[in-house]
Amino acid sequence: MKGYAERSCGVCGGRFTPLSPHQRYCGPDCRKEADKRNIIAYRRRKRIRERDCGQQKPRFCLICGKALYGRPPNVCCCSPACSHAWQRRRMRVLASQAYVSDTDWLNCQLEKALLELKILRQNMAKPQA
Repeated sequence: MKGYAERSCGVCGGRFTPLSPHQRYCGPDCRKEADKRNIIAYRRRKRIRERDCGQQKPRFCLICGKALYGRPPNVCCCSPACSHAWQRRRMRVLASQAYVSDTDWLNCQLEKALLELKILRQNMAKPQA
């Protein structure tokens, strides 16, 4: 068996003799701690990259126009009151149709997209302070 030079652990700094040339940590506890640190650092870098590179599409409440940063992608309203107003508006659209068909869902999605576009244009037209 080939002997490897003693090195220091990447987490605790203790000296150890590695069993392979790729070993960086003295034991499983230090390896788990390093994995946790790497995951946290990766998520932080990803969050900053998404925020700085504009990968997150700006979204706004469909009723009042308030920004929805940090909300899940399926959320389209900022509060329960706006959500109820959105539901009432959708129900009025569905009730006004002569018949209920398979295209109702598509019509609601189209209406939602048009409202998002309208609100986005309104927010873009506002002067930046």
